[in-house]
Amino acid sequence: MTFKNNIIKPLLMRSGALRMKTVLLPPTALVLCYHSVSDWRMEQSAVISTGITVDADLFEQQMSVLREKYRPTTLDDIADSLKHGTKLLRRSVAVTFDDGFADNYHIAAPIMEKHGIRGAIYLAVDAVRRQELPWYCRLHYLLHQAAEKELLFTDPETGGSWRCAHPDEKNEAERFYAQSCVVLDGEEQRKRIGQIESYFDYKLDLSKPSPGMMTFEQAKELQRRGHIIGSHTLSHGTAGLLTAEQLRREIGGAHQILEQELGKPVQHFSYPHPYQINPQWNDDSLKETERLGYKTAVLTRQGLVHQTENPLLLPRLYIGNDSAERFRWHLESAFAEIGMH
Repeated sequence: MTFKNNIIKPLLMRSGALRMKTVLLPPTALVLCYHSVSDWRMEQSAVISTGITVDADLFEQQMSVLREKYRPTTLDDIADSLKHGTKLLRRSVAVTFDDGFADNYHIAAPIMEKHGIRGAIYLAVDAVRRQELPWYCRLHYLLHQAAEKELLFTDPETGGSWRCAHPDEKNEAERFYAQSCVVLDGEEQRKRIGQIESYFDYKLDLSKPSPGMMTFEQAKELQRRGHIIGSHTLSHGTAGLLTAEQLRREIGGAHQILEQELGKPVQHFSYPHPYQINPQWNDDSLKETERLGYKTAVLTRQGLVHQTENPLLLPRLYIGNDSAERFRWHLESAFAEIGMH
C-alpha cells in the first residue's frame, strides 16, 4: 500500500485533480500546528519528542511551498473574516506554534520572514517566565532515560510496572504519569512532577541539548516584526479536565501576566493538549476565552476552518517532519477534504 501511495499521491497532485475538487467546495482556510523547529532535532530527542519537532531545512522547504502554492494569512485575518461573515480566501493558510520554544525566535521566525510569512506563537507562560522547559519535557526525559537504562520501573503508589526498554510500555508509563499532571495547575503540578522525579531518583539534566524557552523580550520583538503572540495557558494542563477555578488561573491568570509583559492586548489563545488526553476544552474554558475577549482559540482537532466555524474552537492541521512533497500532499488533501473527518 505504501508503494502504491508513493506513486498515486504525486500523480494526483500533478494532475490537478485535488485542486479541481477544492474549486467545487466552499472557501476554507487551514491553520497549521507546529512546536519546535531545530537544527539539532535528534540530539534534543531525550528532552523533546521528535514527534513535535521539525528539521530546520525541511521547515524552510515547507515555507517555500506555502509561499509559492498557497495564500499565507494570519489568524487576525481569519478572525476578521469569521466575525464579519466575509468569504475566506481560498487556499489561505496560517502558521502557528505552541509552547514558545526559543527556536521559534532563533530559527522558525527568520525562515518565515524570508518567505514573507508571519506566524502566531503561543507561550506557555509559566515555562517562559521561569525559563524552564514545560513539565511534559521533564516527564519525557525521565522515561527516555529509563528506556536508555533498560529499567524495570515499578510505581510506588500503584504497583504498576513497566519495562521501559519496550517502546509500548515506556509510552504507557509516560501517559500514566501525564494523566496525573494534566489535571493540576501551578504549584500543585510542579510538586507532582517533582514527586515523579523522586520516584525515578533523577531529574532533567540541564546540560542536555534542549530547545529552551524564548524570553518575553524576544516575544515582544517578534510582535514588533509582525508575528502574533498568544497565550498557551499558565501550566500547560488539559483545560477540559480543569475546574472553573483552575481555568481562571490557567487562562485568565496567564492572560494577565502576558499582557503585562508584552505591554499590548493578547487576543489569541491555544489550548494545550498534552499526550492527547481528552477533553481538550469544556464549557467553562469556552466561557473564560469569551470573557477575556479573545479573537480566536485554536485546538489540535484536525480540520479545515469553514465559514461557520466558532472562532474560539478552531481546528488545525498538525505538521510533522515532512518533505516539501509530503507537506504539499497534506495541504492539498486537507483542502480537498480527504481524510479530515
